[in-house]
Amino acid sequence: MILEHHPHPALFFHTHSSCINAGQPHTIAGSGVFFGFGSLLNCSNCVPGTPSKNCTDLSAILLALQLTPTDHPLLIHTSSDFVIKSLTYWAPGRARCGWPGTDSNLLKCITCWIASCSAPVKLIKVKADSTNQHHHNAAFLAKSACNLPLPPDGDFDDPLAVPPPDAFIPPLSSLIQPKISTNLP
Repeated sequence: MILEHHPHPALFFHTHSSCINAGQPHTIAGSGVFFGFGSLLNCSNCVPGTPSKNCTDLSAILLALQLTPTDHPLLIHTSSDFVIKSLTYWAPGRARCGWPGTDSNLLKCITCWIASCSAPVKLIKVKADSTNQHHHNAAFLAKSACNLPLPPDGDFDDPLAVPPPDAFIPPLSSLIQPKISTNLP
C-alpha cells in the first residue's frame, strides 16, 4: 500500500476492547479508540447485548471508522488477530455466503464503512502486552466505557444504527491499490 502519494495525511489510531464477566449473562463490555494525546476524536462506548471479546473488538473498529473522514488513509492498530483476519482474509468469503456466523451484522457493517473509504485502510497488529502508550490509552478508554450506560437499540449512540456512506467507486483512470491490507502474513 502506497500512502506517501495520497493527497491527504494518514490517520493513525489504536483500538482496544474490555470485557468484564465475558461469556456470562451479565457481561459488561466497552470499546476504546485513541487517536492521540489531546485529540477530540478519542472516545469510548459501552457495547450492548452480551458481547464476546471479538464483538467488542469489532465495535471499536466500527466506532473508529464512523469518526474518521473517508478520504484519508487509515492505519488502525489493534491487538486482535480475529479482527484483522476477519476483515482482510475472511470477509469476501463470508459476504458470498450471506454473512453467516456470530458478529455477522458488525462485520457486514464494518465492510460497508470500509467500502465507502476512497483511501486505503491498513490493519496493524500490535502485541496485547505492548508498551506503546497509545495502545495503553485505548485500553484505558475501553475499560472506562464499561461504566457508561448502554445506548437503546436504534438510538443515535448505537453504532449499528448509523448508516454508512455510499460505497466509493474509483475512477477508471485511477491506479488500483488494495482497499484493505495488514502487516500480518
